[in-house]
This record gives sequence, C-alpha cells and structure tokens, in this order.
Amino acid sequence: MVGLSIEDLDSRQMLMLYAVNKAPNGVPTEMHLQKIMYLTIKAMGQDPVKAVGYRAHYYGPFSSEVDGCRESLIDAGWLRKNAGEKVSIPDEVRDTVSRIKPADGFLDAKIGSIVDFICSMNTEEMLMYIYADDQKNNGGEMIENSDVRDSIFARRKEIAEGMMKKEKVSVGKGAELAGMEIRDFMDYMRQ
Repeated sequence: MVGLSIEDLDSRQMLMLYAVNKAPNGVPTEMHLQKIMYLTIKAMGQDPVKAVGYRAHYYGPFSSEVDGCRESLIDAGWLRKNAGEKVSIPDEVRDTVSRIKPADGFLDAKIGSIVDFICSMNTEEMLMYIYADDQKNNGGEMIENSDVRDSIFARRKEIAEGMMKKEKVSVGKGAELAGMEIRDFMDYMRQ
C-alpha cells in the first residue's frame, strides 16, 4: 500500500525514484544510492552541497536530505530496502514509477549511465572513483572526513587496474584513478 500519491511527491523524490528504477536489480546499498544522487545532481549542473546539503562524511559525500528522502519513500511504499541494504522499486508501484521521466532526453541517458556505472562497482571501486573525482575537482573537500580514504588511496593502483581489467573504465580514467600518467599506468599494467 502506497502512503502518498505520485502527485504528492516532490521533485527530489521523483528524481530518486527515477534513478532507482534505472537499476533493474535495485541499487546495491544505501551508500551506492548516496553516490548515484551526488553524481546525478552534478550531471544536472547543480552544486550537490547547495542543492541537497552534501557534506564530507565517513565514506565520502553524504546528504541527510537524500537519506531522509530515501526513508520517506520507503515509509510511503515507493521504495523497498532489504536486509542487505539493497534499495529497489516494489512490484506494486513499478508501472507508475516507470512513467517518471526527465523532459531532457540527454539527462535521461546520463542518469542511466550513472546508475549503471555506480551499480556495477563494489564499494571499494565506487569510493575510489568518487574520491579521485573529488580530489581532482574539489581539492578533496568531500573526502576530508573519510574513515577509509587513506586505505583506498594506498591501494589506488590495484583498484584502478581491477576496474580496467573488468572494463569499467578506460585507460585514461584508469590512469587518473591510479594517480599516474597514462604511459606509466600502461607499464604498471604490463608488470
């Protein structure tokens, strides 16, 4: 039973439903959903800090507002969370949620790519990607409170190599994640 009609949902709730619906098997964890929303808001040309209060947290960017949105959608029956933290669209509302679409076709494709990419990664890969992106584009301000930043960066070459081998990133992006020049990363991969 759904506690709110679709007309009662705000734009952030609709965006979250749309993003989760793009993951046919659901979003693996709440942390994955936080990072999907972070990148989606950036892709929409908005500042995640100003738009929904993202801040530095134990595992990179975190928004209490996004977390509250997720909880309200679970409470209202629009989302389901299993014991393993996987977040998905319940079958009862899937048809209704499937009608939610951004007006911009490019944004539709971009959100789909973000969801596919983030959902394809394990936690370590996802954090490496988010941390390297934040370090490059924001001077690392979103990762300053991270409990695992040092251990992730200590293994950045191995993580980037694994992502390359699984064809999750290009050579250029792999080198960037590894913190190396492309030629040096290629040499490292050959070892």
